[in-house]
Amino acid sequence: MHAPLKSFSDFFDRLAEKWATSSVIQNAQSITRMIWNSFLFTLSLLLIGSFFAAGTVSGYFAALVRDQPVLSYETLKQDIDNYSESSITYFAGKIPIGKMNSDLVQTRTRLKETSPALINAVIATEDELFYQHKGVVPKAILRASTEEVLHRPQATGGSSITQQLVKNQILTNEVSNERKFKEILLALRVERYFSKDEILESYLNMASFGRDSSGKNINGAATAAEGIFGVKANKLSIPQAAYIAGLPKNPFSYSPFQNHGGLKKDVSAGINRAHSVLKRMYAAGYISKDELNQALKYDYKKHFAKPSKNINDDYPYLSKEIENRSAIILAKMMAQDQGYSSDKLYNDYLNYKNIVYEYNHEIYKGKSLQEIAKVHDYNAATLTNHYNLFKEFMSNAAGKLENGGYRIYTTINKAIYDDMESFAQNYSGYSPDQYARDAKGKLLEVTGSDGKKVPVKDPMQVGSILIENKTGKIISFVGGRGFNHSQLNYATEVTRQNGSTMKPLLVYAPALELGLIQPGSIVADLPYKRMINGKLYAPTNYGTTSTSGAFHGFETARAALAASHNVPAISVFTRLSATTNTAPDYLKKMGMTSLVGSDGYNVSAALGGSSEALPLKKIRMPIRPLQITETSLMPI
Repeated sequence: MHAPLKSFSDFFDRLAEKWATSSVIQNAQSITRMIWNSFLFTLSLLLIGSFFAAGTVSGYFAALVRDQPVLSYETLKQDIDNYSESSITYFAGKIPIGKMNSDLVQTRTRLKETSPALINAVIATEDELFYQHKGVVPKAILRASTEEVLHRPQATGGSSITQQLVKNQILTNEVSNERKFKEILLALRVERYFSKDEILESYLNMASFGRDSSGKNINGAATAAEGIFGVKANKLSIPQAAYIAGLPKNPFSYSPFQNHGGLKKDVSAGINRAHSVLKRMYAAGYISKDELNQALKYDYKKHFAKPSKNINDDYPYLSKEIENRSAIILAKMMAQDQGYSSDKLYNDYLNYKNIVYEYNHEIYKGKSLQEIAKVHDYNAATLTNHYNLFKEFMSNAAGKLENGGYRIYTTINKAIYDDMESFAQNYSGYSPDQYARDAKGKLLEVTGSDGKKVPVKDPMQVGSILIENKTGKIISFVGGRGFNHSQLNYATEVTRQNGSTMKPLLVYAPALELGLIQPGSIVADLPYKRMINGKLYAPTNYGTTSTSGAFHGFETARAALAASHNVPAISVFTRLSATTNTAPDYLKKMGMTSLVGSDGYNVSAALGGSSEALPLKKIRMPIRPLQITETSLMPI
């Protein structure tokens, strides 16, 4: 029984001895150990290399973003919501006039007011994992980086919607690793503070969508919907949404419109891009196969918006006046916010322009600008400084008005304005057109479309303002016979003698206030002669002929003013001037800002004569009547 077991044990002993002494076995063991040791060494090198690479990348990342401050919630909120929006103007009664002129049209909208089809199209195209990631998609970044290194066409970008928002609203479009790393860091921080819907809403409001049908640059989904298809953002169909969602990748190439407005001859690039978006929407499960097939058959050309008119087309005079007045109001607000006296700054701005006029037109012959300023008790250095300062505020205000999202409400009555404008344009009683001439009487000419010289027409112009006396607000005005002929507003910009309007303002009102006359005081409307600067001055009344003068004898001041008789006004003004030399101050208090030289002091001023004739707007307050200050110049 024990013998077989002993034999079996001896067999294994001999086998072990032979295994241990066999050169083949020993070689195999050596090779195995060598392979194992090599594997361990290689694995160690890989691990060390990985840690080294990770440390290097981390250090490189830290070095690049070391100057990027840690932004607070408030700062990030302000940055991502800081996109421009077109300002809108209104007639009285909140009737829209239109958007103010700007190179960029942009309208803010809420996510809930946006078509779900557009939201789905944007996510499917720009960031299919938007609702899953925390700001960045490492796989997408790696894929995009590889495609860039290998010079392959990029099928999709490496940036998430959050990263694109950060790049456009906080950083710049600079192409560098530093900017990219900062973008990643800030995207993670934005995702920490804001919900996905807040991020998506901000992206849809700031993204560029090319041009609208009028050729203007557009940002924001709401502007794109109206500018490209003529519908509200919440009314976009699936194919329309796909077209708009495809635009941000290359907005001006895919845009269907030319830079001067109107449809491009070839719109295939944008349509092909829209089809790619539709296929992505189908792949992501946002639309069914039937919806895809139906959308691919959509006739885009038939549904593109037609070129639309802007405020300058329909209401050019009104548009210009609103812009000018709003800029002044906003400039004064900006000056006030910076601690300046806005009225003082604005008045000095106007006073500087007046003394420059006096200097250029030699109202005070031989005097320098500084000497003229001293005549008016102005400090020339202060005046110049305030002029430049307010001019800068005006420039900044104009920029803010273009894209600040203001709502500007005026007192202009649309129906009355349209009627007055129509009457002015269609009136047949104007004098025949004259031709413009230079100071020497030579005809002015311009080159026509055929290359030939043609004389410049100078038609009779018209300007009028309708004011509500009780409040001083402007109800309507006529700026001229056509903005295409002259862009001057003949109601507010072009000067002319204001005539008998001056009698109650410069003569009777100050005389009544100073107690020189009463409404029932007797004044003489009789022939009047006086030598002024060596010349005979003999005013008469309307209706006087070469053979007979129209005088009315003795009458009350009330009757003289009501009938606008000239001689009584001269008589009262002479008495007023002998009593005080501050009569012109009454005009300044009433908003006349273009008085120069001896305006308001000479006898002829009582009848409306002045060195620099007054535009209509100078006979009443220059800003208040449009009520922009009082009613609202406000961002939403």
